[in-house]
Amino acid sequence: MKSDKFECGDFTRENMPVQLLLAQVGHMYKWYVTNQMKDTELKAGQAGILAILQMVGPMSQRELADHIHITPPSVNVAVQKLEKLGYIRKEQDEKDQRMTRIHLTERGEKILGNMHEILRSTENTLLKNMSTEEKILCRRLLLQMSDNLFQEKEFRDMPCKNPFEE
Repeated sequence: MKSDKFECGDFTRENMPVQLLLAQVGHMYKWYVTNQMKDTELKAGQAGILAILQMVGPMSQRELADHIHITPPSVNVAVQKLEKLGYIRKEQDEKDQRMTRIHLTERGEKILGNMHEILRSTENTLLKNMSTEEKILCRRLLLQMSDNLFQEKEFRDMPCKNPFEE
């Protein structure tokens, strides 16, 4: 008779399933970044939105949702908070008055300067004791995992698209 229990024998970090390792690292990373950002007014996701606006430029809420893989209503909540804090502003698109674009403000640019240092420090902590080759391999493997998930049929119904598709 087949058991419904997970089989793992000697449960150690070395033989932990990849899914659990990813969840554990993700949880630890979120806690670490939140702790690093405790003196700011921002949450990690909000800082990510500001960073995307800095890198890509002004965009609509829909475009932003596609970039960060969350639903437009969730983006709307974050955008409202960031606008209230004065980090972003909304403006109608000059060419299409029906579209509103989200822009970074001077205050948003300034707080990103602080965020860059936190991100650099966090990345250094994450990749400490790894060779250059291991860092490159780590990035490649994470990108491959992301691509593998996006190729699954469940992601075809995702409320946002893969921004890295060609």
